[in-house]
Amino acid sequence: MAERVKYCDVHTADPCSIMCVTCGKMVCFICQHGTHRSHEFSRSKGIGVPGQSASQQWRNDIQDLKEKKWDFEKGIDDLKLDVKSRSTLLTNMIMDLEKETLAQIESFKKENIETCDRAINAIKAACRNSSMIPDQSAEKRERDDMVIKKELAILSLSTTPGFTAEIRSSAEMSEVFGQLTYGTAVVSSKAAQVRISQK
Repeated sequence: MAERVKYCDVHTADPCSIMCVTCGKMVCFICQHGTHRSHEFSRSKGIGVPGQSASQQWRNDIQDLKEKKWDFEKGIDDLKLDVKSRSTLLTNMIMDLEKETLAQIESFKKENIETCDRAINAIKAACRNSSMIPDQSAEKRERDDMVIKKELAILSLSTTPGFTAEIRSSAEMSEVFGQLTYGTAVVSSKAAQVRISQK
């Protein structure tokens, strides 16, 4: 007696020739690639399309494997594209960070060079005035001293890592000016200490 063929409840013209292992029931070919697409399958032996030969079942198996292979290759290609996209994004971020950092360094360099030049010019001017006018008033000497002290104090702060013009607090400035005494200016740097005394 021939085995009765079970047909799909949804696709009534299609026989249930494939076992959905995930759901534990027989499904047709259309359901396999539709609502059960992501499930695991096992082709049921002895149940198939009436008159279907073993070679036809093998061809169906081969077709299933080809589809799985295609899905796998597509997944790998998508993964490669994702990795390449992320790599490009990170490279651009690093390049932008490099440009920004170099610009900040250049700005810091320019600011400190200008501060040094102002301090040098102030000291030169004070020295010229002292030599040209030996009997200059105490008020004039005090004014020149204050100019030099301010320039040197700014220079001291500017050349200290972590200090810029934008973040100098009044407390920090007071501390620096508090260390300076009348008639004497002290410049502190990594390289050396320079003491300039007014006569």
